[in-house]
Order: sequence, then C-alpha cells, then structure tokens
Amino acid sequence: MNKNTVAQVVSRRLNLPKSQVLDTIDTFLELIAEELVKGHSVRLAKFGKFERRTRKARLARDIKTGTSIDIPAILSPSFNPSITLKTAIRG
Repeated sequence: MNKNTVAQVVSRRLNLPKSQVLDTIDTFLELIAEELVKGHSVRLAKFGKFERRTRKARLARDIKTGTSIDIPAILSPSFNPSITLKTAIRG
C-alpha cells in the first residue's frame, strides 16, 4: 500500500476530500521528519516510536581491491513497533 492508496481509503472512511487527506499525510510525515532532524523521537501510542539512531563507525573491505575502507558514523532514522502492533501482526 502506498501513500495514494492510504489517502484513498482514509478519504472514503472519513468522507473527506482525497486532496485534504493527502495534505494531512504530507504534514504528518513532515512533522515526524522535522522532529527526527532536531534529535527528538516521536511516539505514537499503540503503533510505535520513530527515533534517530547513530550507526557506529566501522571498518569495511573493498571486495575488488581488498583495501580497507573507513565508514564514518552516521545518523539514521529508526522505527520500533509497539507491543500492541507486534501482537496484532503475529496474530
């Protein structure tokens, strides 16, 4: 399911224009991204938590040449599902 399909389903369920639902989805996603950029996490009850994590620096190897490559630490978005969501998925 993609954003357009989600908007279509929500539009039907709430009897709202699809364009309004798409604007709401875009605003919601922008808000999550802005909070992650600031270093904050976003917790949605019964769904999960979006957060920013630091991936450690590491040493890798170039397969073709065999030389070592330093990969720096980077910030990466992460999602941890809630127990409620995990339980629902597992059945």
